[in-house]
Amino acid sequence: MNIICMGGRTIGPLVAWDLVETFLGAEFSQEQRHLRRLGKVAALEPEVISDGRGAGITARTA
Repeated sequence: MNIICMGGRTIGPLVAWDLVETFLGAEFSQEQRHLRRLGKVAALEPEVISDGRGAGITARTA
């Protein structure tokens, strides 16, 4: 569950392509700190309620 964001006016197309290739080639490390973060996200997933526009809000803020 990673995303990459790039400013269209900040970097050129060749740098953007290199970043995307590197991003897509990355592998999950299985390190304990990453597993903890993944567990936190998994714990929140049941609380997400669709707001009808594709975005989610948590049950705590609804």
